[in-house]
Amino acid sequence: MYRKEKFWIGLWILVFVASIGSLIFSAIVLSKLITLIIFIISFLLLILLAIPFVYWGLAPLNIFFTFVDEGTAKIVVKGGKFIKALIQWESHTFDRTETETKWNVVEEGTEARTTGAVTHKESRHLFGGLRFYGLWPISDIYGYRLRWTSIRENGEASQHDEILDSVMLKDMIYFAEIRGAEEKNKIPLDIGLIITLRVINPYKALFNVQDWLELVLNRIKPLFRERVANNTYDELLVKKQKIGGELWKKLKEEKLIEEFENDYGIKIKEGGIEMKDITPPAIYQKAATQKYLAERESEKRAGETMGAVIHMMATSEGKSPDDIRTEIQGNSKLRKEFRGFCQDLIHRRMAIDGKSYLDIRVTGAEGTEKSLLELISAWRRMPQGGTTSEETEKKHKEDTKKKE
Repeated sequence: MYRKEKFWIGLWILVFVASIGSLIFSAIVLSKLITLIIFIISFLLLILLAIPFVYWGLAPLNIFFTFVDEGTAKIVVKGGKFIKALIQWESHTFDRTETETKWNVVEEGTEARTTGAVTHKESRHLFGGLRFYGLWPISDIYGYRLRWTSIRENGEASQHDEILDSVMLKDMIYFAEIRGAEEKNKIPLDIGLIITLRVINPYKALFNVQDWLELVLNRIKPLFRERVANNTYDELLVKKQKIGGELWKKLKEEKLIEEFENDYGIKIKEGGIEMKDITPPAIYQKAATQKYLAERESEKRAGETMGAVIHMMATSEGKSPDDIRTEIQGNSKLRKEFRGFCQDLIHRRMAIDGKSYLDIRVTGAEGTEKSLLELISAWRRMPQGGTTSEETEKKHKEDTKKKE
């Protein structure tokens, strides 16, 4: 027990024992008038201490009384058998008919769809969420274990494993991780799902299945793996915002949404499934990073080569680089000379570096610059691997003879 609860329970018991002792002593030794006065004082003192005794002593420990927080329900059992459920949620109550309670959470003012329907209305509670539920320990508040993962404000997953004595009735966000889901090209992916759902019948959720959350997630995961298997990794990235909605529709088509609600009292919110993240294997991430760096290096070299070639052309012609760019497009002789410069430069650089150039991706270039880049790209798209300077020179002479 907590320190505060211990204090109030101990104080009330102490006063109660002292009052009984005083009454017995006064009845034996003192007059009836003094005994009556002691009785009245003891009674008033016990009444005065009753409120903090119940509020801070008994209710937090679920002894005779309990607190039902807003938006939750608690289950009362007797010897392990379900007796009733207590609800505290503004404008909500349980589904009742004239003969029985179905324990479905409904809004006040609605009518049951069964024979003998009545208008639902929750009883007023003078002390709000404070309720007397029965004679403890014959009756008790039901506790159960729930393991779940939530999402913090910073987006990180937080795991929980707790013994709970209440059922949350409002929408709750749960995180589910699917490991090793193979996409269309057999690449295993770790995928995080965010699922918004709520309990609409606490009796069914707790007593119709061993672990209602685990059951729901285990039924969802195989269907999601099927969706992943029909798409490539790149397609999943593009469809990230839509695939959750597609999964919800698939659950509805398979009658699982209806099954969850009718059999287990769980309602998955429409549009309440989202794909949070997709994580490929580390080797795939490394390859993607290397590809990205290689493309950036290629773009850098492309710019350097183009600038060097234009500068060489400008030097050989005695003109500015801007003039060269303007004249290349309309002068076939200059275009031929430009090609020769490019070819010569590429062969020399390959001989120096001992390897071929990488592929060049041209983006955002138009007109002359695009033509120049595409020309350089054509020369760069050669098989990777080093060549000796003698082999390069020989190849250059052969190309020169062919042109002549």
